[in-house]
Amino acid sequence: MISKIHSVEYAHEAIVDSCIGCARVVKGENVCEAYLYPKAKWKLGNCNASTHIIEVIDDSKKTKTRVGQQKQKKRG
Repeated sequence: MISKIHSVEYAHEAIVDSCIGCARVVKGENVCEAYLYPKAKWKLGNCNASTHIIEVIDDSKKTKTRVGQQKQKKRG
């Protein structure tokens, strides 16, 4: 697959194993329609455009817990 960006043609690289199952993979060509270099998107973790990876958000970190409260002195 070849993309044309600012009148310059770029060839897409082949997908990596982590891309299998994503909806952005072009059928029959095994290239990503979103990125030219899909290997670079998976280098540091999950691809941000992947449609087959679901991130689970941990709700336990959202609740605030107060630790080490001090008692206020009463002025009288």
